[in-house]
Amino acid sequence: MSDMYKPDGISSDGFVEVLGETYDIIGSELVFNFTGTDESTEVLMAMMTEEAMCHNCNTLVKDSLLLTTTIGEILSCKGCNEFVRVIEEEE
Repeated sequence: MSDMYKPDGISSDGFVEVLGETYDIIGSELVFNFTGTDESTEVLMAMMTEEAMCHNCNTLVKDSLLLTTTIGEILSCKGCNEFVRVIEEEE
């Protein structure tokens, strides 16, 4: 389903409309290609962020969804309209 919509198509409460049907993103099975290989994942939780740094567009974005998935956290960036894997920086 991830290839059927972009972050700007997801509502702030975690719903997406595809071809006239509304789906809850929680429990959805998505496929992402962050490493050069397709990775299937399930969305376990979605929550709005007040602010998050997008490592794709290098923008501090407001009011974007942060998805907790079986392969880690994924930011649904409203700035660049892409799904971006969240990488924790080591201290």
